[in-house]
Amino acid sequence: MNILLIGYYGYRNLGDDLMLNGFSKFLESNTSIDKVTIPAKECYYKFQSTKISQVYLPKSYKEWFRIIKANDLIIWGGGTCLYSNPGLNWLLIISCITFLLGKKLLFIGVGVDYPQSIFDKIKIKTILNISNKIGVRDPKSLDNCIFKYNIKEKKIYSIDDLAYLSLNPKNLSAHTFHNPPKKISFSGHYEFISKKTINFYTSLLVSLLNQNTELKLHFLPAHGGQFSDDNQHTLIYNKIPANLKNRVILHRNLSPEEFVETLSFMDFHIGFRLHSIFLSKNLSIPFIAINYAPKVESYVKSVNGDFINLHVPFGLELINSIQRKKDKVDLNIAQKQQYIYDMLSKIIFS
Repeated sequence: MNILLIGYYGYRNLGDDLMLNGFSKFLESNTSIDKVTIPAKECYYKFQSTKISQVYLPKSYKEWFRIIKANDLIIWGGGTCLYSNPGLNWLLIISCITFLLGKKLLFIGVGVDYPQSIFDKIKIKTILNISNKIGVRDPKSLDNCIFKYNIKEKKIYSIDDLAYLSLNPKNLSAHTFHNPPKKISFSGHYEFISKKTINFYTSLLVSLLNQNTELKLHFLPAHGGQFSDDNQHTLIYNKIPANLKNRVILHRNLSPEEFVETLSFMDFHIGFRLHSIFLSKNLSIPFIAINYAPKVESYVKSVNGDFINLHVPFGLELINSIQRKKDKVDLNIAQKQQYIYDMLSKIIFS
């Protein structure tokens, strides 16, 4: 069997790279799979098996037609792909090409939104109807598929987030936490660089540094490349007073492994990025999520975490309160991973 694995790959995005890392290892270990082709914006991945190859993203629908035709199964691997975004039209066309060629189309580990736009709702419903099976990552996506889009339950599966497959239990060992915190990490978002936003979060972070003279602030970018979160981080860093800069660390170009390693030693995390929050939760790092999109609120509510809306101020008092109620995650990673492996086998091979 030849598989075409598509997704938001090659963009140096933490979440998608984590998902691909674990998912690709599952695919390469299966003897019934002959070849897996992964179109990517940048081809920087290192796969152990020769059966997995990465190619640059096709530049035209004619090229997509050719590459889809050459494969037996088309899989979208993880992420919040079915929501209002500029790529939804593209995904609809790719789904239609797959359907017209008589190929199977699977969505695995995805988030499914129910947007306000009636046109986007129609596009998402069409994509879901065209697909053969859908493996959703969260309860809200499951409800949207069944109750909002009226998709047949027999083609829908609850599989969880594919990023779990990249978690290593060695990263989950507890370290000594400090309250008040001595290390706080911040993962921003490259899209939020307006003067208002930069000034707001600069003021907030400077206030934290002034309130706690032992505090060190770490900027952790969860998206690199052309659309790097470094863009937002640098704008904030440049506005931090010179006398505080020696307590601020700008981390750049982190691999997923380096991100996890650095985050695991934090006392607290402030994050826009969904998978920075996902990792914080599973590393038992107390966190507060900046709620800039429905997927953030949905995930945080599902794990009984704390979030605050964009441009809403908070300080050490709230951070200390969240730290005090922190519970160590009692999670059997091996058991969680085995569940996902079992569901992958069921969705792909049954």
